[in-house]
Amino acid sequence: MTTIAALEGIDYAVLVADSQITEDKDGGFDYLIAFNGNIFRIACDLSFFQANHGAYGIGSGGQLALGYLYSIVKPDMDLAYSKRHARKAVEIASVLDANTNKPLQLVVQERF
Repeated sequence: MTTIAALEGIDYAVLVADSQITEDKDGGFDYLIAFNGNIFRIACDLSFFQANHGAYGIGSGGQLALGYLYSIVKPDMDLAYSKRHARKAVEIASVLDANTNKPLQLVVQERF
């Protein structure tokens, strides 16, 4: 399963995903949706939520990535800081989780 880590800043959202795409027919699903710089998580029961701390991790290495992101979140994160740490979160997951692999893809969405 793909691992995705995401950080939400004041005027942007940063998402980093690994390249591993597998089909898990029994595992349900989780989605992260970025809209206008806000990130929302949709769970397998179709519930929507938004984290108070602005850090997200889903997929096979998602909990590993989320643990790292939660430890570095601060109120005044700039874009470069968020990009660096979101990428680092998935890199850590790729070392500790056999289903998370490189290369990584980084996407930035700014608020309009």
